[in-house]
Amino acid sequence: MRQTKIKILGELYLPHINLLNYMKENHNLIEVDEEPDVLIFDRMTIPYTELKSYKCKKLLIIAENIFYSYERYKNPLIWHAYRMTKPFFINKLKLDLTLYLDKWFGKVQTNSFEEYKKYIMDIAEGKESNQYSIITNDTKAKNLLNIPYFITELMDRPEDLVLPDAQMSSIHKSKKKFCAFIVKNMYSHDRVQFCMQLSKYKKVDCYGPVLNNIKIPTSLVNKYLPDDRVLTEKEAEYCYHHGTYNLDRYLLNQELLRDYKFVICFENTIANDYVTEKLTNVMLANSIGIYKGAPNVGEFFNTKSFINFDDYRSNEAMIEKIIELDQDDEKYQEMLRQPFVVNNELPPRVKNFKKDLNQFLTRVFEIEC
Repeated sequence: MRQTKIKILGELYLPHINLLNYMKENHNLIEVDEEPDVLIFDRMTIPYTELKSYKCKKLLIIAENIFYSYERYKNPLIWHAYRMTKPFFINKLKLDLTLYLDKWFGKVQTNSFEEYKKYIMDIAEGKESNQYSIITNDTKAKNLLNIPYFITELMDRPEDLVLPDAQMSSIHKSKKKFCAFIVKNMYSHDRVQFCMQLSKYKKVDCYGPVLNNIKIPTSLVNKYLPDDRVLTEKEAEYCYHHGTYNLDRYLLNQELLRDYKFVICFENTIANDYVTEKLTNVMLANSIGIYKGAPNVGEFFNTKSFINFDDYRSNEAMIEKIIELDQDDEKYQEMLRQPFVVNNELPPRVKNFKKDLNQFLTRVFEIEC
C-alpha cells in the first residue's frame, strides 16, 4: 500500500473525526503541511475560494444536507439579537423576536453555500477531475460516496442497533419523565413549534438553548469527560452544547434520555438519506423518538419503533398518538419492545458500510492522478 501525504484544511465536523481516524488506521496516510497528495476539508470551515490554490486531489467531507436552502442560516444580525435578548426575555418571547427579525432581515448567504452546491454537482457530473466528496445526500456518482450521518456516528459500533432478545421482551417501567427536547438551532422552525404545541399537554424538558427550561446535570457532564477534569455548572452547560473537552455525548445522551418516555428528534432539514444521530441517540436510550425527517428513514429503521411524522402527516395527529401512548401503558410498552431495525437485523447499507468506504478510499488515496 503506497503512502499518501494528506493535509487537513480547517476543522472537520465532529462525527467525521471518526472517518478520519478510520482512514489513518486502514490506509497508509501521513499528515504534512506542504505539497499534500490529498487535501481533506469540510465546507463548514473553508471558504470555497481558498481551494483554488491547491492543485492536488481533494476530498470534501460534508455532514449537513448540502442541497437545503440556507439563505437565512447563521445571519450574524439574528444571532446577535438572540444573544442580546437572552438575559431579558423568556424563551418564547426571545424566539418570537428573533424569528420576526429573521423574516425581515434574514436574507444573507454565508460561507459560500451555493458555490459548494455547484462544486458537488460538478464532481458528480465529472467536470472536476481528481475531486471527491463524502456527503449525506443520496446523490450517486463515481466520485461521490453517500453515507447517512448516523452511520459515521456508529461506524465502530453498528451492532448497538441490534437488540438482545431479552431487551425486546422485557417491559420497562422505569420511565418517570414525559418528554425531552435538545435543540440549539432556532431556524428549524417545525420542531420548535411542535415542542410548543406538545407542551400544552405536558411540560417538555428543554435542555438546549432553544426554549431552555432545565439545566444539563453538571455531574453527568463531568462523568463523560475523558480525564479527571471537573467543570462548574456554567462550564458544563457550555461543554455539553459545544462538545468541548472531547465530551462523550454518545454515552451521555443515552443516560440523560433514558428516564424519558418520549424525545423530540426532528432533523434540521428534510432529504432522503439525511438521517443524523438524533434518532439513534433516542433509540439507544431505549426511549420512543418523535421524528420528522428523511422520507426514506424506513430503509434504515423499523418505523414501528418510533413515532414518524410521515405516518401521521400533521402535528395534531402525532400529538394525539403521543397522548394515547402516554395514557396507555400496554400500547406504550408494545412500541417500546419493537426492534430498532427491521427483523432486528442491520440493513445492507449499514452492514456493508466499511466495504463501500474502503473501495471509495482506495480510489482517493491509492490511484495515481
